[in-house]
This record gives sequence, structure tokens and C-alpha cells, in this order.
Amino acid sequence: MKLKLYLSYTSRSLLRGGSRTILAVFCVAVGVMAIVALQLVGLMINTALTGNIRELNGGDVSISSGTGNFSESDLHFFTDLKTRGEITGFTAYSDERATTFTTDERSLPIGLRLVNTSASSAAGATYPLLGTPAMLLPDGADFQQVLRANPKNAIVTRTLFDEFGGSLGDTVRVTSALSPGNTVVVTVRIAGVLAETGAFAGGESLMIISRDTYHAAAPDQPQLYNTVNVTTTTAAQATQVKQEVQDRFPLASATTAEEALQQNQQGVDFIRKFLEIVGLMALLIGGVGIVNTMQVILRRRRVEIAMLKTTGYQRRDLYTLFGLEAGLLGIIGGVTGALAGIGLSYAIKRVVENALHLQLTYVLDWPTVVSGVVVGLVTALIFGLLPIVKAAGIRPQNVLRELDEGRGLGSLLLTIGLLALLSLLFFLLAFVIMNDLLLSLEVVYGTLILLGLLSFGFALVVLAISLLPVPERLSWPYLLLVSAAVGISVALVVFAPGFGALVLLATVLGYVVVFLPRTWKANVKLSFRNMGRQKTRTVTTLLALFVGVFAIGLILVLGQDISAKLQNGIATQLPYNVIAGLPSTQRQKIDAQLPTLPGLQKRLVVNFAQFVPECINGRPLPSFLTPDTDPDRAGLLSSMQGYNLSQYPEGPPGITLAKKGRDGADLSTGRTLAASDSETTNVLANARLAAAPFHLRVGNQVTVVNPLLGGSQGSGEAGKINCSQLQTAKNAQMLTIVGFYSASFRNLQVGTLLGSEHLAAALGGPGTQTVYYLKIDVNQTGAAVRTLGRAAPAAFILNIADVGVIIQQFLDDIVIALTSIAALALLAGIIIIANAVGLAMLERRREIGILKSVGYTSRTVLGQVLLENGLIGGLGGLLAMALVTLMVFVLSKLVFKTDLGVGVPITLAIVMGTTMLAMVMASLVAWRATRVRPLEVLRYE
Repeated sequence: MKLKLYLSYTSRSLLRGGSRTILAVFCVAVGVMAIVALQLVGLMINTALTGNIRELNGGDVSISSGTGNFSESDLHFFTDLKTRGEITGFTAYSDERATTFTTDERSLPIGLRLVNTSASSAAGATYPLLGTPAMLLPDGADFQQVLRANPKNAIVTRTLFDEFGGSLGDTVRVTSALSPGNTVVVTVRIAGVLAETGAFAGGESLMIISRDTYHAAAPDQPQLYNTVNVTTTTAAQATQVKQEVQDRFPLASATTAEEALQQNQQGVDFIRKFLEIVGLMALLIGGVGIVNTMQVILRRRRVEIAMLKTTGYQRRDLYTLFGLEAGLLGIIGGVTGALAGIGLSYAIKRVVENALHLQLTYVLDWPTVVSGVVVGLVTALIFGLLPIVKAAGIRPQNVLRELDEGRGLGSLLLTIGLLALLSLLFFLLAFVIMNDLLLSLEVVYGTLILLGLLSFGFALVVLAISLLPVPERLSWPYLLLVSAAVGISVALVVFAPGFGALVLLATVLGYVVVFLPRTWKANVKLSFRNMGRQKTRTVTTLLALFVGVFAIGLILVLGQDISAKLQNGIATQLPYNVIAGLPSTQRQKIDAQLPTLPGLQKRLVVNFAQFVPECINGRPLPSFLTPDTDPDRAGLLSSMQGYNLSQYPEGPPGITLAKKGRDGADLSTGRTLAASDSETTNVLANARLAAAPFHLRVGNQVTVVNPLLGGSQGSGEAGKINCSQLQTAKNAQMLTIVGFYSASFRNLQVGTLLGSEHLAAALGGPGTQTVYYLKIDVNQTGAAVRTLGRAAPAAFILNIADVGVIIQQFLDDIVIALTSIAALALLAGIIIIANAVGLAMLERRREIGILKSVGYTSRTVLGQVLLENGLIGGLGGLLAMALVTLMVFVLSKLVFKTDLGVGVPITLAIVMGTTMLAMVMASLVAWRATRVRPLEVLRYE
């Protein structure tokens, strides 16, 4: 019977609550919606990146050749493994760097994958070894059939297809890049487009063609491979095969499917934790709205609570009554938010797909949806605890005599204790959601501490604004006060133009307010004083707005600044903006064009060679390597850029000698190259080589081998290197390091070791390339690139500005995705604004009635409400952009090592946008409340 009464009382109270109940439901729903939507998207990403890890890895073991390539004789090793039953199959392919031209004649860097389409090939099984790549176009086509249908057919990723701007059936010319002996021009037909799933997700500009097609275009070139995928029967076999491969090919790197799963899982976990944290922030902001709403609901029922207590109801009964009410709000809000989260997850899925270039399969996980309802219930109970306990502690005598409850020490201690309990319960909720104790602790209490500090600062700002004078006439003290504020604002403009300009605008309005009509002055003064009378609610509203605006502002500002720096660096800071390369035997084709090339301002011509490093100071290179060694570190010894040193007596242009290594090693004894080094084997090395694992120093010697030159490579049966034999091998050369250089953004290099052009030609042999670095007027770059392309079809030509376009698109996609996710926190802030306005209208019914009875119109009252909330919205945006300005300054100095700033247009747009958003929400909520009849209000209030 008692339970029935409780349920009846609770349900009727919610129905009588009307708009207050709806506001509370919205506060719960927005947090649950964010949690459910982001968790569903996290599950989709997890499925896409870890669902079929063997296919994603290319096999049970994926092997990269490292600094060299696998020859067909090397592939016999894998054939033997299959014969012995250690592997069940393998396929070898090669990834080359290449360029092509878009339909609007922009140069486009791409990846060119040469795959095996013949089962009888020495390269093993047909590509891919596992699975069948999904085709986007033609819909439902078979990958292998498309490649085999015509020797000229090529299949491209969706990213490349979109960048190219063409259509199926287009014929394109592709030039493979600076790979020794493999510079080949292939004309192919785009016959298929891959879906962005599995191994082809991530936005790579990749073209796949048959190795037979490539070989037909260059029949004299050796067949080389840089990747081998292997399948095994068990995971243990995969580990064993990996060890055998590394013993046989010491410079190769191998990754098992289990290792790939761990790597992908780490990335997925990071993304999911990020999404969960954003959802928790939205939930926390919604919780603040629950506290506000429950306080107003229960405060308006003080007489009712007093009567219940005088009729015998104990505190525990009131806890049960109001707890059921909060729980029912949580269930309704949880169901509403969970259903809305299902729809929102689909929208976020599309945004994430565009940003990550990853096709996600929609996952509707009902346990996640149901858990959202539970989260809504728990959230409502957690954040309803504070107002419920305080309401249940009301003394009937004080209510009936209309006495103040007081704010003594006991009340203060109770509030502090309840807040501590609330934080603990929310921490437990975060731990259940994220399943990470330490991260939950850091997120919850770190956020609460930060919000506490911000609340204190915001409270001071609100107090200062509430005390601002609105004089009837101009006076000298007021004029001096406003002038001092304007002077401070001008100083802010110098250091932070965006933020300072808005502060300057706000302070200049101090002059204007004196000359406003009397009614407008009254509205301004009422707005200031109302903000001060409800400081707690104003501060919580500011905090709710601040979180979303700060996140969006920081993302947009950093995205804009990085983009601007990138474009400016390409246009003005790089010494060259076009790179062209082709076999040295064909260099006359470009040399003939240089005298008349449109817009050519300066040039640098070098030789480029690739080789395999084998020994350092008489020790085999593999003896320096460990499983933790960065695989790119050995690559710093595998190529050379050779200069005509007689033209550069002061050393290679644009190169800065390093005085210290990253580990603090003294490199000051090094020198640059001079004309006397033209006929020597002296080289400059990258300063990164002075650190682990090689610890190279001035005077050290590196022995390198070019397999294209034939002869012994000093390798035994197990791939072990005999450095003494290499000293007499005709395809080996011993290089002496005479100095180290520091790499920077301004260095454009295709080779990592720097030497003379004669040395590079000797090391490269028939695979030597000639590379042209060209500085061309930005208005004539396109014409120059087309001229070079027509004159030298075999040339690899890259316009760096075109690379900037690709990077810009990538940045734009990331910014859109992050902004969309951060907008969920702003959405929670908007709900808080609606909540605050709705509660203020309920509390000010008598005030509104009195104002209207003395001559205020509905429009005037609404204008006052809009002005007040516009000030709160603008203030929230301004405070957020102030912290954005500070964060950008810190990041620019500590992370990006460059000057970044917050511009006036973006600051103005964000603050004005926040102001308008607050005013729109206030008008929607307050429209009906400001049209109440004075007689009705005064009669019942």
C-alpha cells in the first residue's frame, strides 16, 4: 500500500512539474545520448580494426625487407619453408613510390603496389593471401577477376580515386619513383575502386597493378620485392617462422598477427577512451542541470514537504519519495537518450568514416543501449542526491513561520560531505564505463579540480559584473573607470589580438551605455544584478558553455593555425617547391628544358643512389640492432644524395652541421664537405645516427653494398655478414663519416647520406638517379610541371604544393570530426542554458507580473531576458577563448616550436555564435513565460 502511494505521488508530481520535468529529462537524456552514441561508434571502430586481424596483417606473418629488397632467389627460402610444412603459403609483392597527374593536371604522389596474379609465379600465391578485398566500384566485382581481365587494369583506393577526380575507365600514366633501377612508366586503366575496409582503410593513395604489367613495361629490370606475407597453421608456428626469417634476413622486420592485434588494439583503446571521456563530460554537464532542476523543484515544494513531515513522514520516507522521483526522471531520460544515441551514432559514424577514411559496419549493440538506460537512472540518483538530502532536512517550523533555514556551519559541512559523496559515486560510474581505475580517477577528479578552480574564477567575474555601475549621466569617476578598462584592453590586443579585440569592444560599450534610453539602461542594470543574485546558477551555466566552446575553439584555432603554417611554409620557407627525378642516363631531357622553363628562379641538381648498409666499423649491422630498434633508423644509412662539390666550396647548400647529438654526444669535431672531397668516400650523416643503437662518431666507417652491381654480398647460409669479405667485393664501398648534419623542415632531401656526385654515381651504378630541386614562381608551377612531364615521361615529378592540398584535406577531415564530437559537450551546455532560463522564469513569475503591471510589455520583458542570457553566453565564449589563447601560446612554445596565434575573426565568430545561441535558446524557453497575465501571477503567487 505504501509503495503504491509512493509511486502514485511520484508520477503525479512529475506530471504536475510540466516544463520542469521536461528540462530534467533533457539534462539526463543529453548525457546518455552522448555516452551511448560514442560507445557504439567505439565498438564499430574496434570491429573494423581488430575484427579480422590476419587479413589486416596480410597473413599470420608480414615481412618487410627493411633497407633492401628480396630477390627471386631470396624467395626460395619461403618456398623451402612451405615444402617443410612450416608455412602453408606465401605471396610476395612490392610497394613503390610513384606519381601521376590528376584530371586537372596536378601532380599526385601515390603508392604503387605490384602484386602477383599468377599462381605459378616464383612470388608464391596470388595476392592477397587472405580474404577478398571489397570492391566499391564496380559494385560486387571480384578483385582478382578485375586485375586479370586486362593486363592494363589497375585497382585504386577510394582516396586515390577521389583525389584523381576521374571515373572508371580513365587511362592514366604512372611513373614509379626513385627506386634503384626500377624507374618505369606504366600506362594503366582504372578498372576498380576498393572500399575503405580492412587493409585498405586509412586514406592511403594506393594503386594496385599486376607485376606482369609492370614487368612488361620494363623487361630488363630485375624482379625485386619488399614485402612477403605468410600463413601458418598455428600462432606458435608464426612466432617460430618470424625468428627464422630474422635469422636469415637480419635487416628485415616481421610482424605476427598477434603483434598486429596488440598494436591495433592500443590504437582502438585510445580512440574508445577518448570517446568515453567526451561522453562523460556531457554526462557531467547534464548532471549539473539535474542538480539545478531538482533544487528548484523541491524548493517550490517546501510547504508540501513541511506538511508531509508534520503528518508523520520521516526523512527516510522523503528520501524514498524524492529518490523514486529522481529515478523515474533518470529512467525516462535514459530511455530517451539511449534511443537518441542510436540515431546520433549513425551521424558520428559518418563523420569518423570521412576523417579516418575507414568504412565502418553499423553495430547496434543492445547491451550498450540498455546500459545507457541504467546510466541515466544512476546519474539522476547521483546528482539528485544533494538537493534531495537538503530538501528532506527542511524544518516544518521554519517553513510555516516563513523563517530562513540559515547557512550555518552544519549546513556547510553537510553540503561539502554530499559533494564529496557525489564525486565518489560519479567516479565509480566512470570506472564502470571506462573499466580503467587510474584513468577514471584522473578524469573525474582532475576534471572536478579544474572545474572547481574555474568556478572560483568565474564567480569573481560574475561578482564584478553584477557590481558594474549603469549611471544615469556621465561622470568623471565613471569616465576614468571605463578609460582605464579600455587602456588595459588595448594592451591585451597587442599580446592576444583575438581575445583583446573582444575585451576592447566590451569596454568601449561602457561609453555607449551612458547614452542609452532609460528603459534600456534599466534592462542592462537588471541583467547585471540578476547575474549576481543567482551566482551559483550563472557560474554553472558558464561552466557548461565553457567546456564545449573551449574544446571547439581550441580545435578550430589549432587546425586553422597549423594549416596556415603549412601553406606558408610551402609557399615561402621551403627553398624549392618542385622535385623531379629520372635515371641519370636520361637527364638531358630535363636539362634541355631548364633554360626556358616557365617561372624558374633557382635550381639544385644532385645524384641519388640507394644501397644496403652491411657493416659499421667492421661489425655486421645486425649486431647493433635489437627488437626495440626503430626500423627507420637503419634506413638513414641506405641512400645518398651526391652534390657537385666544386660548385659548393662551402659544403652542400641548406645544410646545418650538428654540434651535439640527441643523446648529448659531442659532434663538434665534424666538418662539412669541400671540393677536395669530390673524389673521396667521405660523407655527412644524419645526426640521429649519433644516438642509439649505432652511436656513430666522426671518423667511423660504414660499408654499403649495391646488389645491382653483382658480386658477393658477404652473406653466409644463414644471412650472416662477413665484413672482411666485403672489403674486397666489387659491389661494396666503405664510407667515412666526416660530420653530421641536422635535418629540419627546410631540408628537402631524397638521400640521407650526403656525399659527392661521383660517389653517388659509383654507388648507384645503373640505378643512379638525377634529382632536380626547383624553385618556380607559384603562379607558374602548374605550367612548369606539365612542361617537364611532357618532355620527360619517365620522370618522377612532384609539386610540393599539391602535397599540401592533400595534407590540407586530411587536416580538414580531422578538424570536422573532432569538432563534431566536441559539439556534444556544447549541446549539453545548450540544454543547461534552457534549463537555467526555464527555472529562472519559474522563480521570477511574481517579478514578471509586477513588471508587466507597471507598464512593461511582453516584448520588453523578453528583451531583458535575452540581454541577460546573451551576456552569459558571450561571457562564457569570451572566457573560453581566453583559455584557448593561453593554451595555444603554451602549445606553440612547448610542442609545435613555432608561433601560433588566435585571430580576431575566429574569436569574434565563436563568441558571437555562442551569444546568439544562448539568446535563441532563451527566447524559445522564455517566450511563453513572458506572456503571462499579471493578474494571474499576482493572484496565485
